[in-house]
Amino acid sequence: MRQLLAILGITALVWLGLAMSEEGEYSIPAQVEVVGYDTLHYSIVRTDTALTLKVRASGYAAFLQSISSQPLRLQLAVADGEGCQAVAIGQLSGEVSRRMSGAQLLDADRDSVRVRLAARASRTYAVQIKNAHFLFADSYGLYGEPRVEPSELTLYGAEEVLSQIDAVGVVDTTIAGIRASGWYTLPVAQRWGSGAEVKTTCSEVRVYVPVEAYVEHQYQVPITVSHADTLTQLRFYPPQVTVRAWVAQHAVHNRPQLKVAVNYADIEQHPDHLTPQLVQFPSYLRLRSIEPAEVQCVIIK
Repeated sequence: MRQLLAILGITALVWLGLAMSEEGEYSIPAQVEVVGYDTLHYSIVRTDTALTLKVRASGYAAFLQSISSQPLRLQLAVADGEGCQAVAIGQLSGEVSRRMSGAQLLDADRDSVRVRLAARASRTYAVQIKNAHFLFADSYGLYGEPRVEPSELTLYGAEEVLSQIDAVGVVDTTIAGIRASGWYTLPVAQRWGSGAEVKTTCSEVRVYVPVEAYVEHQYQVPITVSHADTLTQLRFYPPQVTVRAWVAQHAVHNRPQLKVAVNYADIEQHPDHLTPQLVQFPSYLRLRSIEPAEVQCVIIK
């Protein structure tokens, strides 16, 4: 009895294999993905994406497709250009054969796939890095201006979306412990909303941060007056202040041209509580403090 059952089982498997290998005609749902066009400069306005295909395929290939939860996915290449394009269904034959184990495309519920492309609007923005915070190690600091590459980015999308974008910057970033000049790669912040289809020429920028070692120095600087009345004599107490500053190490032997001033209008209003300001200094100097923070003035007319 067991031998009989085994023979019947083997026979059934052989019959099933032969049946599955035979070809037949089947109706297969398919989904078309449009590719090949420049997605940066063009967008799809309308396309025929859902198709029902009539194919000749083996029972095995048809069975595998039938148990899939997804329709047959086919890629259709179109050319760049604004307007409507009609691509004959026959151009999907190769895709059908590759995606469905040698199946042959016989027919479809339409004779062509129509695709309409529209040119995207574009705007160019200077890249802002104000959200990037560079923190330096002790006795080190920025020397010069950071350099951004690329310094501009072009965004592509619907005009009504681009008109609402005021600026393009980088994501919030903090880089600490900087001791040497170097390049940093920062992602571009995509703050135009998750529902807006906006394309950009690149998704990140490089920032060069020039760094120099600094040493502390102090300078004795006389107080001057901005917008002074030439007919009036002024005496300050004290007549000079101490400027404490960080100086770039390579410029430590330079004699910087410093100017500390108070405004004449402030002298007329409150001569006993004047705050001196450092109004002229070289780029290699970083102000720490001015002592004393307040001075007095006597007006002699």
